[in-house]
Amino acid sequence: MLLVIHDSGHQRAQIRAAVEAVGLFGEIFEARDGLKGPRILLEKSVVVCRLELAGLGSSMESRPVD
Repeated sequence: MLLVIHDSGHQRAQIRAAVEAVGLFGEIFEARDGLKGPRILLEKSVVVCRLELAGLGSSMESRPVD
């Protein structure tokens, strides 16, 4: 499973297409901002996001979640 967080729907679509082409993840979820992402993240395993998320006012780094 993969969660992609980005406020741009176009950017999310590009990331999703690139990841789907590789075929590493069975499920890909999307969130449009840093407030919705963590809600989904509670049940998912990996995050890919930009460094600054709308709605949080701070920076986050992309990282795997244990």
